[in-house]
Amino acid sequence: MNIVTSLLNLKKNASDSEVVKQALEECKNRVYSMALVHQNIYKINNFTDLDMKDYIHDLVDELIDSNGNSADTEVAIKCDEISMDIAKSVPFGLILNELITNSFKYARLKDIKLRIEILVKLIDERISLKYSDNGPGLNNEVKKNNTLGIELIKSLSEQVDGEFGFVNDNGLVFNLEFKLK
Repeated sequence: MNIVTSLLNLKKNASDSEVVKQALEECKNRVYSMALVHQNIYKINNFTDLDMKDYIHDLVDELIDSNGNSADTEVAIKCDEISMDIAKSVPFGLILNELITNSFKYARLKDIKLRIEILVKLIDERISLKYSDNGPGLNNEVKKNNTLGIELIKSLSEQVDGEFGFVNDNGLVFNLEFKLK
């Protein structure tokens, strides 16, 4: 996957189009979120479960670095001690990747620091994710036309047999709940 990431970077750097560069960066981040699952699993020699707290912190750090917005971005992460199997870790990581990327793209308001909150709890063998930002939330046009990112989030939520929803409450709030095993 590192080779794929490198190839995407090469293509991105060779392009003169900002639209192409942005699309390739988003693809690179998606590949990275999957590679990070495998990297963390191999690092601890546990080929079945992934420590979600470490994974989320690593993913957020990489996405902030790749978006070059660390000075005007504040991310609060609260995550219970959770080990998740790889079959659920990959879609979960991709969901977070999409949410964070969408916050960087659409939630920035002029002269206001972007705040992202990620809360992951284990309640009765169920994972509960609450993701929020302080942007403008989803407008009716996006809700109606479903962008690629929103469609991907919905599809990945269904892949983990999760119940999910988007609401506007002083910004975007996304809730997801699914069985751990």
